[in-house]
Amino acid sequence: DEYRMLGLDSHAIWAWTNHSEPICRRNRGQLLDSFPILVPIFSHHRLNHQTWVKEVEVAVDQGDPLFETLARITRVRGPTVKYLANQRPSEVGFDWIRSVMALFSAINIMPESEWPSSAKEWAQMRTFWILAGLGGLPGDVIFSATCGIRWYVKKYVFTQLCRNGYSKRAEERLNRMTDGKLSGISHVGDYCEYVSNWCSHICWRTEEKIGVPPIYERFLMRYSLAELIRQSLKWHDEIVRIGQQYERSHEPREESELTSWPSLLTEPIKSGDLNAVALTCTDDLAGEGARLRHCVVSYADKCMTGESHIVSIRNAAGASLSTAEIVLESDEQGGWQACVRQHYGMKNATPPVPCERSLVLVLLAVNSPESQAWLRELHLIHERRRTKILDYLAKAQQNLHSLGELVLKLVLPDYDDAVSWLYRESFLAEHASSARRDELWELAGMLEHQENLARHRT
Repeated sequence: DEYRMLGLDSHAIWAWTNHSEPICRRNRGQLLDSFPILVPIFSHHRLNHQTWVKEVEVAVDQGDPLFETLARITRVRGPTVKYLANQRPSEVGFDWIRSVMALFSAINIMPESEWPSSAKEWAQMRTFWILAGLGGLPGDVIFSATCGIRWYVKKYVFTQLCRNGYSKRAEERLNRMTDGKLSGISHVGDYCEYVSNWCSHICWRTEEKIGVPPIYERFLMRYSLAELIRQSLKWHDEIVRIGQQYERSHEPREESELTSWPSLLTEPIKSGDLNAVALTCTDDLAGEGARLRHCVVSYADKCMTGESHIVSIRNAAGASLSTAEIVLESDEQGGWQACVRQHYGMKNATPPVPCERSLVLVLLAVNSPESQAWLRELHLIHERRRTKILDYLAKAQQNLHSLGELVLKLVLPDYDDAVSWLYRESFLAEHASSARRDELWELAGMLEHQENLARHRT
């Protein structure tokens, strides 16, 4: 009844539990009794093909110790598994059960004092997970040893949100931090990406260690949640201001061949009075960001390399109403599937409902069988120009660094100290294998002191 109430396929769950082999049926029944939030994933046609799901299923059928097996496969602590056992599906909720691997990760990185204890708190924790930018991550990415860029900061934001608490007073604190715009927390990820690119220009290139946040992540984790949110909001304002200045100046772009890219849509898609238009150059992004006052211009690099595709939803007069980032993912049949990574209206607000409907038509058109030939060609075009694009972006790093320095001097409350911290940490990371680490700390301090003296003389 609980599964059915949550919209899960109770018949499929019953069929999976009642295996034809008596031993498997007994073991699966025991799993149903001891770990009810885990069972639905084995019968879900879109989730049960994942490698980790198959591993757990085999272990259950063989009668392996359940808690030890789950801790090993999901790579979490024993207390995490014990806490999640016997949790009721009606309390945990549909979204967590559907992404149970993410649930293991969320509980594992949270302080035990902040583990949820009611349906309301489970739902609030899910909101925090989404706001931290972790909602779209598949389980195998979350638990990968090399888990990609910026997940450390996102997990840090998530844990800080949970530490803030679930009470009414905690909600009021968050509203004060965000000036009443709670959705602004979800845009901290864009700010983190900008800072990481700036840090990479300053830092020495060092090999990242498994399980250790890289320098540019630790740089951001020095700040409290409230300060990170303040910096992100300030950064978004500055990016919009720069985009508006550029649009007014109408300065021609250099390397127009490289700062434009092929269109995701072969033609605009009409939906009533609205039109969905693909943006295909940096000028388009700057204009769109200036009109809607968001940071889409910072996605130029991703568009050049084909990692992202930006679509603008506009009215009959051509005025922008919302902007969507669409990514292409390869499917099991060798084709391409488009999905929306984010979609926002004016000042990163929720887009109007007609814009949401228009975007649905865009996805239907892009994912249709007739579009597969163009999507394959689109992928080949980006592959052919990848080397030129990367060379161009490398040469443009100096200009990007200058812009980053200009903006971050306005955003960071301790810009000079932050730069000194980066130099010191880069130096230590470069020589981390040295046995004379204490001496290196002393030397780094001397370098920082000399740098401060030089700055004061200047």
